[in-house]
Amino acid sequence: MRRIIQIFFPVAVVAAIAVGAYLLYPRESPEAAFERFLSQKTDEAFLVLPLCGAGPEVVPLVVKGVKDPNLPKRRYALAYLGISGKTEALPVLKKILGDTKENDVFRADALEAIHLIDEKIGTNYAKKHSKDSSFLGRVAKEVLAVKHFYSYRQSRVSLLCNPVD
Repeated sequence: MRRIIQIFFPVAVVAAIAVGAYLLYPRESPEAAFERFLSQKTDEAFLVLPLCGAGPEVVPLVVKGVKDPNLPKRRYALAYLGISGKTEALPVLKKILGDTKENDVFRADALEAIHLIDEKIGTNYAKKHSKDSSFLGRVAKEVLAVKHFYSYRQSRVSLLCNPVD
């Protein structure tokens, strides 16, 4: 039960944030949303609001941004790419995951994002990395253990970030 709470609580927070973004922020340009994401000083729970509020048009800017290993708030940008569900993010996410020079935390974030976008591809990568004793390996094992949950999260949060007009 504790494990379920540990997994569900962050998702509930992200879902609430996404709804808040949609309701509170008017639609702004992708460029303005990405800039606000990078520059805002707020609680972690609210960092993705500008990106969710901007809609899918911001995805190419985030894809370009996460290529920079020094991007501020890169972990949140990687998480947003997964939440967005946009397959155009897969090439950069796969590159980050496959780059052994990358910090394991970013590689693990990329794995989770890949799994949110495409469960089958994400599961294959998780199986490949699940034998590692690193942080990435631990995250890969978690992805495999709760894969049905990732599908649930992806469908709910993606809908919140990309509401149907």
